[in-house]
Amino acid sequence: MSRKGNKEKIQFLCISLGSCAELRTQLTIAEQVGYLSAHEKQNYLNQCNKIAKMINSLKNKIETTNS
Repeated sequence: MSRKGNKEKIQFLCISLGSCAELRTQLTIAEQVGYLSAHEKQNYLNQCNKIAKMINSLKNKIETTNS
């Protein structure tokens, strides 16, 4: 959050949301190849989804204060 402008902050938050999506894909692959159990995968997915919601809320808050 040390970026200068809100537009730049929003861009990096969008990148982090994309990283969350990539992680969800990697978790699915990890389960399919046997590195994770379905239970472990679900625990990580729950955490990832919770973090994505927090990032999205922060992004929306910045966007609304920008308007």
